[in-house]
Amino acid sequence: MKIKNNFIVRNFFVFHPTKNEEECKICRNSFKGSYTTNMKRHLLQHHEAAYLSEMEKNKVNEPAEKKRKFEITMSRREMKEVLEKIVTNVPAETLESAPFKALSEQIFAGLEMKPEDFLNAQES
Repeated sequence: MKIKNNFIVRNFFVFHPTKNEEECKICRNSFKGSYTTNMKRHLLQHHEAAYLSEMEKNKVNEPAEKKRKFEITMSRREMKEVLEKIVTNVPAETLESAPFKALSEQIFAGLEMKPEDFLNAQES
């Protein structure tokens, strides 16, 4: 899949070996070297519709972003104190938002407790 993606990116450019430059076929902008990362960045910033259209025609999907593991070294007490400060200082609509819930679910899983239990304890 990566090779096909690079092939599509390169189709938007003409390589001039004497100058060691790639030239965009759409806007005639030139780049030193022949690096697909720079070419793709140019396409996404300046010709996104054309690039995505070509990707769709060729049924090429971007690879999924790699997931990374983040670790925080904190005692349960320290983490609960931080969560308590967040819950008491952050607007309710933020606490109910999907991004915050996605993040907090991971934190509560690490604490081996349910978010509802923590919130109920804070209200009492």
